Amino acid sequence: HLKPTSDLWWALTQPKGNIVIRFGGYILSKIFRSTSMEVEIDVASFTALSRVISESPSRAPLTNSKNAPIVIIAPTHRSFYDFLIISYICFALPELRIDIPHIAAAVDFASIPIIGWLAKRSHAFFLKRGTGTSAANKNRDRKLLKESLSRITETAGRPAFIEVFIEGKRSRTRTFTKPKTGFFRCLAETTGERGEQQNMVVLPITINYEGLPDESSLIEEANKDRRGKMSLAKLMNWIHWVFNSGKVNIGRVYVSAASGEKLVTSNRKNNIQELVHEIQSRHKSRVMVSSFHIQSAAFALKVSEKVVAEALSELGCQIWPDSDNKNGKRFRIMGNRESQWAAMLQFGHLFGPFIATSHPMWSLWLSPAFKSPDAKSSPNQAVNTVLSKLIEQFELAEKVENE
Repeated sequence: HLKPTSDLWWALTQPKGNIVIRFGGYILSKIFRSTSMEVEIDVASFTALSRVISESPSRAPLTNSKNAPIVIIAPTHRSFYDFLIISYICFALPELRIDIPHIAAAVDFASIPIIGWLAKRSHAFFLKRGTGTSAANKNRDRKLLKESLSRITETAGRPAFIEVFIEGKRSRTRTFTKPKTGFFRCLAETTGERGEQQNMVVLPITINYEGLPDESSLIEEANKDRRGKMSLAKLMNWIHWVFNSGKVNIGRVYVSAASGEKLVTSNRKNNIQELVHEIQSRHKSRVMVSSFHIQSAAFALKVSEKVVAEALSELGCQIWPDSDNKNGKRFRIMGNRESQWAAMLQFGHLFGPFIATSHPMWSLWLSPAFKSPDAKSSPNQAVNTVLSKLIEQFELAEKVENE
């Protein structure tokens, strides 16, 4: 978070972006600096994408190609910060050669005063999730989505960059949720209807958070089993908290991309389900855990930090390096158990396969899978200690539910 001489001058002199995007970059630089201790980008993981695109047969020569690659940026979805961070990275780091993406956003945003207008001018297009509407409405919404995708992907020889959250809605608990297939089916159909053998490159991105800016609202939604709606009033109230109270602190953020691969073409429609689970598998491979997550898990499970750390090491989890922050500040452990559990579930997917036989429902909750996972076992005492504590809590939850 090294502050430039002027955030506004920096935003205005970036090489790409319309006036709305530049003003957004200016505002976001202040918001990120105010709400986080540091935002770290694994730049090397993103630069690999350039090589994959350049290897595409439709890339050369770009100026004469009508069939340039479609690059799908597929981040994890834990917070409304997610799409802001991705767009900010593309804006702030032009050397990555990733255009500011077109964002597949929920149609709810379109109706919010000011926010909907800003979103459209920041490359958002809107889609309606399938929530039990009539067949006629679903067909209409599907047609509108295909029209948006057709317009975006007809880029006259330039790669088209589209950002989509395969999990759909934000995860309320930081667990991975079952990935959706509708977007990729529409995309495959759109390019197929043009009679093209489209090259599509998918870039899975994992955004690791210590704290979440919207954690309290997500916990409240999970407890009430009801999702709240975004509104201009809520956003303005949150911005007031950021700049006037200084009470919004999410600690550190680490953004890392898995290897970009040519994962799907227009003739692989039947493999969409397998594709989205492959993307999610790559998300899981880039999950990182900091001392904050380890401490939170120790508090939630009532075990020592050493046991949690040993279990994660045994399972091959990547440990977040200590901060280079000269102030020596560390993100504070939350006092309530809901927040501690949410932080612990950052790595819950690692333990899902171990209870696939004994507790299949909880196994899929921790780690959705395309196929039933093979049951695992571990001789490691620390792993088994954490598993026994998790099972104890799951069985307690079932008991309460049945009473």
